[in-house]
Amino acid sequence: MAMVLYPQAPDGTRGVLTVCEGLADAAPVVVFVPAMGIRASWYRLLERPLAEQGIRLARLEWRGHGESPVRPSRGLDWGYRELVDDIAAALRTVREALPDAPVVLGGHSLGGQLGACCLALEPELARGLVTVASCSVWWRGFPGLQAGWVLGGTQLAAGLGAVLGSYPGERVGFAGHEAAGVISDWAHQARTGRYRLCGGPDVEAALSAFTTPALLLSLDGDDRMAPRSAVGHLASKLPGSQHEHVSSRALQALRRPHVEWVAESADVLARLVPFVRDCV
Repeated sequence: MAMVLYPQAPDGTRGVLTVCEGLADAAPVVVFVPAMGIRASWYRLLERPLAEQGIRLARLEWRGHGESPVRPSRGLDWGYRELVDDIAAALRTVREALPDAPVVLGGHSLGGQLGACCLALEPELARGLVTVASCSVWWRGFPGLQAGWVLGGTQLAAGLGAVLGSYPGERVGFAGHEAAGVISDWAHQARTGRYRLCGGPDVEAALSAFTTPALLLSLDGDDRMAPRSAVGHLASKLPGSQHEHVSSRALQALRRPHVEWVAESADVLARLVPFVRDCV
């Protein structure tokens, strides 16, 4: 069973937030934000194992994906600023719907990066942040020849998005159909190592004063998408955060651990669940 909420961002765009039911009203809630190009429905696999631990999962749909009512185009664009606003709106909506429940923000890959940006600006919205395979995409944080591929690939993607009006990830084989502004901000962070919210506050200054308890998890076998060094660069932006590496045979056996860890989540949840309990 699930409750669906529709948080509204400052620009009027409605989000879609699916909240697991069947737990006590005071059960802690993990509001979980997807990786780039991944639908919120993929994280439904986490609902039962978390519920068995007394934790409620709330899955936020990225703007432009899955059940979101909007799609990117040349005439409809957005960037990191709007996605951070969407996360903040989701957290407020959960707090209103479940006022007795402590809230922790979770995120996968880009979801964790922008979750950190959100809580740097509004730390009162959640008691903690836990990320899985979330790394800074700064090219210098990647090892060896991979650094060059990251720099070149991100800039090429941004150019493609600018020319076409949106980024056709489903056609080129990376991510999904993304807003040109999102890819531009992603490429900027890859090039400079710094996050930006175009037209918004200085998020790097806010990150340097980060106070929310945070756990960042890197994964065995995820060397191409989120190597330990790149996760470490994100952790270095969050004072007091913990960076832990999850090593297991189950993860090593996966072809794409960056995405498929959700289907083999026991080792990740063994770190996530105690952290959530400590936060609440």
